[in-house]
Amino acid sequence: MSTAPMQATPPQPTPAQATPPPATPGEATATPPATAPQPATTPTPATRVATTRTETALPALVHPTPTPRLLRRLRTALVVILLLFTTLTAVATIAPELALSSSAADISLGQQLRGARATLVEADRKGSFAFLAPDAASSGAEWSDYQSTIDQVSSMLLRAAAQQPDDADELATVQTQISDYRRSVDAAWTVAATGSAAGGSQFVAAGTKLTAPMQTLATLAQQSDARVGTGPSWQFGPWAVAAGWVAVASLVLGSILVARRTRRVVNIGLGAGLLLVLAAAALAGQANGVVQQSLSQVTTSSLVSARVNADTRLIAEQAKAAEDRTLLQSSRGDTEWSQLSSQLTTALGTLPDAAERSRQTALWTTYTTAHTALNPTAADAKTQGRTTTLTPLVAFTDAAKGLAEQDATAATSTLNAAQRSQLPLGILASVAAVVALFASVWGLNRRLGEYA
Repeated sequence: MSTAPMQATPPQPTPAQATPPPATPGEATATPPATAPQPATTPTPATRVATTRTETALPALVHPTPTPRLLRRLRTALVVILLLFTTLTAVATIAPELALSSSAADISLGQQLRGARATLVEADRKGSFAFLAPDAASSGAEWSDYQSTIDQVSSMLLRAAAQQPDDADELATVQTQISDYRRSVDAAWTVAATGSAAGGSQFVAAGTKLTAPMQTLATLAQQSDARVGTGPSWQFGPWAVAAGWVAVASLVLGSILVARRTRRVVNIGLGAGLLLVLAAAALAGQANGVVQQSLSQVTTSSLVSARVNADTRLIAEQAKAAEDRTLLQSSRGDTEWSQLSSQLTTALGTLPDAAERSRQTALWTTYTTAHTALNPTAADAKTQGRTTTLTPLVAFTDAAKGLAEQDATAATSTLNAAQRSQLPLGILASVAAVVALFASVWGLNRRLGEYA
């Protein structure tokens, strides 16, 4: 039995070979080997890039919608506008509140300075009253009344200096001038107490020393009056109201734009923001209206009356002092009194309140009638000056003083009431504006989320 020679294992066919080679005659046919598995083909980087470009080519052809970008810009604009409105609302509450308080203080200061002027002239009139009968004045309380009245002026000046430190130096000068006047009157009183008529003449001459302090007090009172209702603080209210309506218009336009872009008519956030801004604008308008109305009411009625009554009291005291000086020195004549009487009549015509005007005019007429009947050269002229003409004069000045205080209190009360209303209105308006801001942003963010 012959054995076939061993054959080496034929090489594995390459992928290009379709069939194995034919067997040699005389050799056993070997079982064809199983076809080897095809190796996995690893794509090259170039192939991957090409594939990726092919896969992404189609989406790149689609243009993105500009709506999200518009919504973001609208959100930014609304945030800026609503923040501005909120800030102005807060400032427009605090600033007028402080301004109202300051104006009330300026009214009080102005009236205090006017009262100091009138009280100074009242002291001078009481001094002239005492010089008409030095003996009676010494034994009675008339001279002491003069002293206490002029002391009252010094106290009023100290209070005014404490209230307005910027006026302290000028008020100190006024006090020095008053002290100089007082020393002259005291010297004249010493002479009059000896029975010499020279004392009365010295008192008449001392009256000129009141001109400088009276002028300074008048100037300071006018400066205090000028501060009432002036300054930038009063302008914040109208600006806040204007910003509120700008915010309302912005929200309305924004809601229309969002509805057209998104095809969604209702936006809860923007709708709520609009309603809240409307409420905030209304509250800001109400706060501003209270301020403006109170200021207008004060400056056209009660404050005017307070000033006029203080001034007419001053003029009346000056007129009586001029009358007494004419009785002490008849050569002076009645010219000064006539000028003062004409000024007072004109001033009474400017009183806004008809009842006050009628009442004070009647009282002044009673005094002028008594003065016209007074004969400076009559033997009882000085006695009449201490009785007949004094009584109606005091009736007028007392009424004017009371009315001035009453009207000043009404003016400051009106401003204080307006001041108390500012804080609640301002807080409500500011809170509504802040909530409107968050509601509007929330509403826009919801629409933006739909495009994520």
